[in-house]
Amino acid sequence: MNDSEETQLAFRHASELITWLIGQGQLDDLKAQAEHAVESFSHWLQVNYCVISFSEAPDALSQWRGYGGPAQGYALGLQREALSAVGSAWRFERCVYDEAAAELIIRGLLTEAIEATRAGKFDKYQEYERLFRAIYSPLLLFSPFVKSAAFAEEREWRLVGGPLPGGPDGVMRTKVGRRGLVPYTNLPIPEVDGRLCVDEIWIGPGATKTTEHGLDSLLAMREATRHVHKWTSKAPYLP
Repeated sequence: MNDSEETQLAFRHASELITWLIGQGQLDDLKAQAEHAVESFSHWLQVNYCVISFSEAPDALSQWRGYGGPAQGYALGLQREALSAVGSAWRFERCVYDEAAAELIIRGLLTEAIEATRAGKFDKYQEYERLFRAIYSPLLLFSPFVKSAAFAEEREWRLVGGPLPGGPDGVMRTKVGRRGLVPYTNLPIPEVDGRLCVDEIWIGPGATKTTEHGLDSLLAMREATRHVHKWTSKAPYLP
């Protein structure tokens, strides 16, 4: 992740809203539970998520610079429907950069959690932790999609799996990343009617005719890739 507030931003918004409700006297009957929830959200939440990031912007210069590498880069255009159907443990959704929109969603989740707590749906837990239990899971599912407005130009969608006990094959692996060991799991590229879910390929800035010809030949060699459209970046940039 390159966002230092990753997964924490939603919980911070929830804490601020709960604190405001306490101050307004709207949670007097749940005050101890509300204060416990705010205290719990102040700690780093260790969650076993796997995240794959995508962008709606196929030819954004910032993306080529950040992820294209020092040589010739490529961007794969994948079918949204295929990514949405990867599996029940995975969710494919657009990221929320607008703070007001995120807070509106969180307010709705919190309202439902308060109503469920008052209705006794979490009475199996200790009294002080019932509201926390009611709101924690909904926030956990929403939090990976809340991002700072500073990253808005990425126009990101995310395929999020988790919390996961392991990968789809029951295994969580590790690899060496820029900031140390990075956990990951294998996820096959989905197919639609026997074809890869790739609809288009963008060749990055500085592409040569040889590169374009080679890609054309490669796509034509397999039946599963003959439907793929090829585009060339219009960005005036040499990597």
